[in-house]
Amino acid sequence: MKDVAEIAGVSYTTVSHVVNKSRFVEEWTKKRVLAAIKELDYHPNILARGFKTGKSYTIGLIVSDITNPFFPEIIRGVEAEAFSSNYDIFLSSTNYDHKKTSMLVNRLIEKKVDGAIVATLEADYSLSSYLASKKIPVVLLDWGITDYLISNIKENYTTGMEQAINHLMELGHKNIAFVAGPENFKTATNRKESFISVSNRYMDKINKPIIIEESLRISGGEAAADKMLGLPSIPTAVITSSDLVAIGFIRRIKEKGLNVPSDISVIGFNDIFLATFIEPPLTTIGVPRYQIGQLAWKLMNNFIKSKNKKGKEEVIDTTLVIRGTTGKVLNISHKNKIN
Repeated sequence: MKDVAEIAGVSYTTVSHVVNKSRFVEEWTKKRVLAAIKELDYHPNILARGFKTGKSYTIGLIVSDITNPFFPEIIRGVEAEAFSSNYDIFLSSTNYDHKKTSMLVNRLIEKKVDGAIVATLEADYSLSSYLASKKIPVVLLDWGITDYLISNIKENYTTGMEQAINHLMELGHKNIAFVAGPENFKTATNRKESFISVSNRYMDKINKPIIIEESLRISGGEAAADKMLGLPSIPTAVITSSDLVAIGFIRRIKEKGLNVPSDISVIGFNDIFLATFIEPPLTTIGVPRYQIGQLAWKLMNNFIKSKNKKGKEEVIDTTLVIRGTTGKVLNISHKNKIN
């Protein structure tokens, strides 16, 4: 930076403010500094800056499964905002393994990250508290708690779920089932509780729903379909806890000779990119995942820049996206059509 300052004819401090965007610099001065930087092909030494400031300029981002289509949009949202603030992302995946999650948390502490965004489906409150005890701020996804150095993004599943159930009732459906995720996944539990809460308000218009618990993968949807097709009375509509489950469910009932939506209407959850590639395109409850990623960075940035380290909660709504897998009830016995 001293070489840059000499060529630009400014002070070392001015160069520092231009490079770090730490203070306003007159435009003509900034242009001279940037020209000198380009001439010298200068690149800031991030490690040296970290030693001086006590910051790593790195944020840890932990997700459950990088291959799960739910997470890429969240990652993109965080990365875009962090990059614009000159922060790097240390991305890691738990693969739904609690032991690995603990190891990753310790690794973040060893790397002296400036914060951690934990966007996992499985929850472990002790790990977020442990990070906070090490003075590392944490942003959680839908774990439902806030504390000192801990903020949370709560997904309002009720808005989308109410729209979904109303949509099915308008199409004449009374027998509605729900495919829930494993109970050890906090997000899956929240979605199931939302379905139960909303459906209970309409018990005068719909029958008591059937709830089946399966994995959040395509195979879970196939297994749920096998269970549902074995019931004495097959529901005419199904809401699933993820689009992957919905895709597996649709594939299996088609194998059994049933059609979507003429025999069974299906609604997914998340609105992943695959939702528009199946036939017919999937009706689903959309979760604005890119926006969630942006919001996660906003909450993290509040911790980094503010002296107030009290956590806060932000709520983000879900919305029904109507496509081709929902339709009117037909008075035809499913049992007679199953292969």
